[in-house]
Amino acid sequence: MFMPGIRSPQWQRWLWTLLLGGLGAALNLFPMVSLHHPGLPLQLYLLPGLAAAFLVLILFGTRWALLATAIVALPTLWLWHTVLAVLVLLLEMLVVAWLVHRRHLMLPVADIAFWGLLGLPLWWLVHQFDPRLDQLAAAVVLFKQALNGVAAAATAGLIVLVFKRDLMDIAEPIRQRVYSIRAVVFNLFVLMTLLPAVVFIFFPCLPAGR
Repeated sequence: MFMPGIRSPQWQRWLWTLLLGGLGAALNLFPMVSLHHPGLPLQLYLLPGLAAAFLVLILFGTRWALLATAIVALPTLWLWHTVLAVLVLLLEMLVVAWLVHRRHLMLPVADIAFWGLLGLPLWWLVHQFDPRLDQLAAAVVLFKQALNGVAAAATAGLIVLVFKRDLMDIAEPIRQRVYSIRAVVFNLFVLMTLLPAVVFIFFPCLPAGR
């Protein structure tokens, strides 16, 4: 069957990864929610397409998720005119995948752990290598991306439930992190907690006339 999963042949994995990566990139090309503040030298965008990369992680594993993440992150090159976002997103996916498979964490928890452990070093890196950002602006950028990543991980964990009913087609280390009752309830809790905050913070900051 032409359905994604660990039993899919190689050509289908390539096809699904490119399709989902392309869909995620298209979503990121037209971000609907932005934040702009006169004190920040650039506009901040939520990247909804990141959920597509997490979906590939659930379906096919780490290396395919890294490919999808690279595709999903391409729009950031002209949204923010820096390669740092691509590198940070790839690192985020790699660490989250390791935490899910090796430490058996749920996707949103793994993403929270990533930002909790590496947020400070990444803040220093972004501040040092992007001259447009002072310390406060770099912190705002990374805080936004942390919210984005956690919400995307929870969204992917729920989306896969809709069209992927065959549990045996999902790799064992991640199956219980997605299909258990605890995982479903936690993903719903994450979205119910974050989405109102995102709407409250970001939508009033949309520039007039856009």
